[in-house]
This record gives sequence, structure tokens and C-alpha cells, in this order.
Amino acid sequence: MEEKILEILKKMDARFDKMDARLDKMDARLDRMDARFEKVEEEIGEIKTEVVAIKTQQEENTLILRALEHKADVNKAEHDKMILEISGISGDVKSLRKDVSKVEVV
Repeated sequence: MEEKILEILKKMDARFDKMDARLDKMDARLDRMDARFEKVEEEIGEIKTEVVAIKTQQEENTLILRALEHKADVNKAEHDKMILEISGISGDVKSLRKDVSKVEVV
């Protein structure tokens, strides 16, 4: 009877040894995964930093674009004003020419 118990215990011991080996392999895999996750976390941190920089640049570009659009609107208004003034001056010149030609005829 003792021999059977010893045999069973030896089998159990062998199984436990196999389980220990498997657990050691799993621990090694988990260690490798932890290292990979640390690298991924570092890369995510770098990406977050880059995204913040991109957002800042985008906001700056938006402000510049709005300023340029405003400047274009101001320039357009000034051009329109100049066109009106030139039209007025042109009308005055035409009127003066008519008056001068009338004076020359007399």
C-alpha cells in the first residue's frame, strides 16, 4: 500500500514539476510582455507630446490665417474706396475737359 502511495506521490511530484516549468515559462512571457508594454507606454507618451505640439501649431496657424483673412478684407475695402475716389476724380476731369473745350471754342 505504501508503494502505491509513493508511486502516486512521485507522479504528483512529476506533475508539479511540469506545472512549475509551465509557470516559469508563463512568468518569462509576462516579463517580456511587461517590457513591451513599457515601450508602448513610452511611445504613447511621445505621441501625446507630439499631438500637443501639433495642436499648438494648428492654433497658431489658425490665428495667422484669421489675421491674413482680416488683412485681405481691409485691403479689399481700401481698394474699393480707391476705385470710388478714382471714379469721382475721373468724372471731375471729364467735366473739366468739357468746360475747357467750351472755353477754347469761345
